[in-house]
Amino acid sequence: MVDLAGFCLGLLFVPDSNYYLEFPCQISRIHRKSAIFFKDYTKLFDARDGATIATYYHAPSISMRADASVHVFQTRQEVREFFQGVADKYYSEGLRDSRFVNLDVKPIGSKSVLATLEWQMLRDDGSIIRTWRQSYNLIHLDGKWQILVSTIHI
Repeated sequence: MVDLAGFCLGLLFVPDSNYYLEFPCQISRIHRKSAIFFKDYTKLFDARDGATIATYYHAPSISMRADASVHVFQTRQEVREFFQGVADKYYSEGLRDSRFVNLDVKPIGSKSVLATLEWQMLRDDGSIIRTWRQSYNLIHLDGKWQILVSTIHI
């Protein structure tokens, strides 16, 4: 991959040939920024830091949970209280670390993306407690990404 002064071009070698396919890297750049966002977000759940988790959400925002319940948050305080409870619940279930895999990011506007990933909730020994797929509508406001909608796949 080559990135020169904002111009980015990726090359993909075609097996059994002497050809390379060129593709633009804009998606890759957005993917990297989204991966950093979720890596930092993950650390907050591991630390059970509801106050800082709330800063990753836009207010208002919406979250659909695994039981199909829908939560609408009007303020960051509501987000903080809800996700502090979620982080504490995960901890009581054995969460000591977490990670995400299979991040897929699609731009859906000039300042928004749809990010889908698989969460893995881990015990202290690294074994998986459970996994789930979740999608996020992220918006870029005031110089940072924020979660507008999160949806657990059911």
